[in-house]
Amino acid sequence: MLGKLIKDEVKSYRFSFGIIFFTGIIFTIFMKGICMIPYQGEAKSVVQAFAIFGYILILAVMGIAAQVLVVIRFYSTMVGDRGYLTWTLPATSATHLWSKLIGGTLWKTLTIIVTVVLVLIFFSGNYWIWYEELGANTMDMLLRGLANDIRQNVDTTDIILMVLQLISGIVWSAAALLLIYMCIAIGQLFGKWRILASVGIYFAIVIALQIISTIGVVLLALVQRENYAVNYNTAQDVMYSMVSIIIGIAASAGLFAITNYIFKKHLNLD
Repeated sequence: MLGKLIKDEVKSYRFSFGIIFFTGIIFTIFMKGICMIPYQGEAKSVVQAFAIFGYILILAVMGIAAQVLVVIRFYSTMVGDRGYLTWTLPATSATHLWSKLIGGTLWKTLTIIVTVVLVLIFFSGNYWIWYEELGANTMDMLLRGLANDIRQNVDTTDIILMVLQLISGIVWSAAALLLIYMCIAIGQLFGKWRILASVGIYFAIVIALQIISTIGVVLLALVQRENYAVNYNTAQDVMYSMVSIIIGIAASAGLFAITNYIFKKHLNLD
């Protein structure tokens, strides 16, 4: 049953995410075309600076839209108007949660990949103002030097670190999604006020986490000051990434368990 639900979940996003990706492609081509126009004097640097700023805003909107679509899909099919149909299916609350989490995470990950590709396309070419300032030969030398440096200095440990950081990003992305799911699950207990309650609970938790993280950063800075110096290396970064993954998995498991318990024992569709 889980496979069927995941398949349905993935298919349900195709049209909406297709619009997001298509819009991103159109804006990339449009903004790139503006930057390629051979302006005279300072106009080129001004236009390109504003174009880059606008393009970054567009990419940010794409990311926000992807998150909003996943949240709306979860709300409407779990506690909204379509909730009755969802809960008539022969599947447990945990199965529903897994399908929503996997489907949403897959599309959010695909959004990140598409965004990276669009950024590479947007910034490719030798018409940018920094090519004129540095010179084509200088830019080519810098790129070749960077490539050689990567080939010579990147070893197995660096590759492991990059893989662990990627896994950590996916785990914490899932945890962030589960936090929203949990807030919606708690909010639906408030009946007609479920949306307002969900939003209020989410912001309260986020503010509390920000306070805790700020205190943690301050304490860490004080510890480092007492030790006068902290030597970082790749092996240490690998350890930190593994700890981050473990904490992320633990946090995700806790959020999943709470959300599943609420839906299993206290579902309220009224």
